Amino acid sequence: MTDSRKNFTGVILAAGKGDRLEQKMCKALVEVAGYPLLQYQLNFLQALGAKEIVVVTGCQGEDVARLAKRLLASVRVASNKEFQKKGNLPGLLAAFEATDASVLVMNVDHLYLASKRMSVTTFFGETISVFCDFKEKLDPDERGILLGEDRYIKKIDKHLDRWDCGCVGLTYIPASRREAYLRAIPATLEKLGDDTGYENVLQTLADTGEQVAVADVSGICPIEIDYPEELVRARAVVAEDPAAFGIARI
Repeated sequence: MTDSRKNFTGVILAAGKGDRLEQKMCKALVEVAGYPLLQYQLNFLQALGAKEIVVVTGCQGEDVARLAKRLLASVRVASNKEFQKKGNLPGLLAAFEATDASVLVMNVDHLYLASKRMSVTTFFGETISVFCDFKEKLDPDERGILLGEDRYIKKIDKHLDRWDCGCVGLTYIPASRREAYLRAIPATLEKLGDDTGYENVLQTLADTGEQVAVADVSGICPIEIDYPEELVRARAVVAEDPAAFGIARI
């Protein structure tokens, strides 16, 4: 196992309110099969062997931080004080302040199959990599990716007319490329303002010649939870086999 596969920090973006989910709590605290979404992500990163985990809080920040510490005493908490903005870039920047290691960034609302998770670290190297699923149809809120002839990312957006694959809520940023990422932020903010997500910076990088790779982990993420009907489905699917998603049965 290479050092890059061991020496990385897992970053969970858990600051969002999740208004579209129509729950009375922020998304990180919403339960699926008796467990909060945050626990699924913590379990995932622990199984991958993250040397440390940073949870980015915002909405109900004290509650999320308290839960994170209860679930994993060694977890580090970073506060996104701008969580009410539409974009999640401030959350990643808060995490950057908490660690100088390579980071695997993940959203709190994706559920991953335990049987496929170990394939993730095989893509860790010196290139920024977006983890993707090559499939016939994208979900309504899924971010699509169009590849260039060199097979690096050409376009990454939720509203592409043509695409080759869809994002699964995981992005790897090696420490060696962090400065390049940070340099691309001002141009991205100038274009998008408060709508800037950390993924939008990847488009700026691609536009300026930075190689942004795709990591094919097709099938790893059968569930993303943005809307009430997706939560209902997730609860039904996971309840049948919690262990498939890295959770011990209650």
